[in-house]
Amino acid sequence: MRKRSLAYGLLAVVLLASCTAGSWAFEIMPSSARALGVGGAGAALSGGFGEVLAQNPALLTASGVGASLFYNNRFAISGFEEQSISFAWRTGKLHWGALLLNEAALLTEENQGSTRENQWQELELGLGLAVQVRKNTNLGLGLWSQRRTISVDDDPEGLFEDENTIFATMGLYHNRPKVGFSAVLEDPTGLSQGKLGLRLGELGRLVALAEVKYEFVEERVNYYAGVETWLAPNFALRAGVDLAGMFTAGLGLGKGNWKVDYAYKTHPAGNAHYLGTSYGF
Repeated sequence: MRKRSLAYGLLAVVLLASCTAGSWAFEIMPSSARALGVGGAGAALSGGFGEVLAQNPALLTASGVGASLFYNNRFAISGFEEQSISFAWRTGKLHWGALLLNEAALLTEENQGSTRENQWQELELGLGLAVQVRKNTNLGLGLWSQRRTISVDDDPEGLFEDENTIFATMGLYHNRPKVGFSAVLEDPTGLSQGKLGLRLGELGRLVALAEVKYEFVEERVNYYAGVETWLAPNFALRAGVDLAGMFTAGLGLGKGNWKVDYAYKTHPAGNAHYLGTSYGF
């Protein structure tokens, strides 16, 4: 009975995460407070560093050379955290990006006077490559390794096993000063899902973003959108509506090569705060 309750508890955490992120399989949460601030519509939002690999690998051609860190406590639940670190660099005409994303939920269980800690963890490692194929048009490829682990303190029967997945993302990004268009396929061999993104307006001033995602297995369509306006060269405001129809907001601050981004997001379980920082070399 205790194991069944524990299994239901772990399953609830996984389902809660997947309801917010969309499809559980092959889903990469935007590890960018900037993208989350505009409702997650980041597939055509260039100007970041290695974190854009999770949005569209083709954006690496329009990113700088630098590193970024990201942290969130998505559901404001103690022990449920996500951290990521990413890098972007260039070698000749090739643009590279790497991202390590760790998401974990710690569940504490009281049993007969003792405390046991059980954990659900998802670890993702991505490596991306992008190249400009013609003026204003870029192609990108991302390779991902994903590992999901459920660790139960007392599991002699081995009910919970690790799950390992390897998949790819392919992206296209067409960028002009006042308009941008993107297309992304996640797990193209199994046709997991695809996204189309549109940006209207000039980056660094005022842009409107819209994105549509189609999940092939569930045959489901999701829409989300947002806006970003720069009130000064080092100060931006953002707002959006995510795929669950919930409100998001954010701001960005910069000084020299440093940037700090903050996002606030409502969700069915309450609200959450996100923080990211990056440095350009």
